[in-house]
Amino acid sequence: MFLGRKKEIKILKEEFNSEKKSVCLVYGKRRIGKSSLINEVINKIDGIVINHFCIKSTYEGNLSHLCRSVALALNLPISTNFATIFDLFDFLESQNKKIIIILDEYQYFKETKKDNEVDSYLQNIVDRMSDRIKLVLCGSYISVMKELIKESNPLFGRFTKILHIEEFDYYEAAEFYPNLSVKDKIAFYSVFGGSPFVLC
Repeated sequence: MFLGRKKEIKILKEEFNSEKKSVCLVYGKRRIGKSSLINEVINKIDGIVINHFCIKSTYEGNLSHLCRSVALALNLPISTNFATIFDLFDFLESQNKKIIIILDEYQYFKETKKDNEVDSYLQNIVDRMSDRIKLVLCGSYISVMKELIKESNPLFGRFTKILHIEEFDYYEAAEFYPNLSVKDKIAFYSVFGGSPFVLC
């Protein structure tokens, strides 16, 4: 059962159901529930979902891994490959379908090249992207992900929604132990805080 994050769920649902271009940034520290939040929303959305996890590898390794995720989502041969990330997104556009593509742990992909080069690639892709494609960049390295919204970054001004996922407040945390008294709920929150990873 998924608890809390009602506001965030509403925001992402509206983004994914929008008739307009959608580019979301979702970031926060590890074990805060970013991926679970996204999964909770995409499970109830019509369209093709490419839920991809970037890896600690080279740029080429990440691109190859992304090609595999696309192939699996679209029932293509696993050997399907694209020479560039631009070719990959051009192919997705050619499908003429609603596609949600999530690049989770995006910081690993971003850091494979210097001087925001990967961000620059995505800027070019986002600027040419149709309303059918919904892109989500999700990451745990807060300092790295915050770079994406700086004016000096190529992706500045491209995000339609930015969500900084933080720990639950007292009221959301209390949903995890509904049968406790108010006094005990306060005590639990003072000890365990609002991290979903601890509360589950």
